[in-house]
Amino acid sequence: MSELSRQTGTGVSTVEDIASQYSERMKSDIISGEFTRLSMDELYASKNIGYYWVLNDISQPDCAKNIMIEIGRKKEDVVLCLRKLKNLESIEAVCIDMWEPYKNAINTAIPNADVCIDPFHVVKNASKALNDIRKSTDFGSKKENKKAKKDSYLFTSSIFKLSGAELDRLDSYLGKSEVLANAYFSYQEILYFYKIEGYNEATDYILNWIIDTSELNIPALNKVVATTAKWLFEILNHFKHHISNGKTEGKNRLIRMIERMGFHYGHKTMQAAIYAHDARQAKLRKHLHINKSIKEAVENSGERVAA
Repeated sequence: MSELSRQTGTGVSTVEDIASQYSERMKSDIISGEFTRLSMDELYASKNIGYYWVLNDISQPDCAKNIMIEIGRKKEDVVLCLRKLKNLESIEAVCIDMWEPYKNAINTAIPNADVCIDPFHVVKNASKALNDIRKSTDFGSKKENKKAKKDSYLFTSSIFKLSGAELDRLDSYLGKSEVLANAYFSYQEILYFYKIEGYNEATDYILNWIIDTSELNIPALNKVVATTAKWLFEILNHFKHHISNGKTEGKNRLIRMIERMGFHYGHKTMQAAIYAHDARQAKLRKHLHINKSIKEAVENSGERVAA
């Protein structure tokens, strides 16, 4: 802010006011738009502020466009923010992590929208359980326990991405514990779950997984089963809309970077910076699209002349 003040010959407070006005003007325009798919998440701001709640438009597959950043992630906070949107009836789905206040807020403010659980958090939940079981497994000696710790990535990687040597090491570890082996293959089944395309096939698959994993009666996995059953309909909604919070996580990293660059210069100023970034990215995408169209037109023209 000080640098902008120096470059423009205006006071810092004037620059802040301009940023704040830009933020309010952009927000007014953006919340009047129509969205079909949304993504919401949060990131920790500071001890004084608490959490920033981030709402993005993920209707377009190539980008996540920020709609608003607000302070607070309680149900009542989120409901108030969602009700600022002018065209709630156009929203078909909202992607979230497994935070119940978000689900309740969506059901209150946008009852016709499907709540979708981000696949990353389902896999992460199963991965944590598998890692806990690995850490509690005795592989026979202190040396072998250290080797298993060093090779921890083998357990949570897709089995199809491991080399022959890595598969041999993994097999030797799994042979030391039936519980670990069962947990490992249960985790691999969760990874495969997200390779499925159809809703009905995914439903049959995850119901069978819940039954089979419950029968193993492994405490760490029982917690995963309980969580999966609790969020079953929201997990399966992913196979209707095929959306995730991946681009929103990327936006969160950008917000953190801007916060550090600006030395925590305030909520509205940060919001203005995100809006400006999204506007610039939209111009770049448009520019690249125009250049691609011109290039294709020239190439097609050259082919016709040659013919």
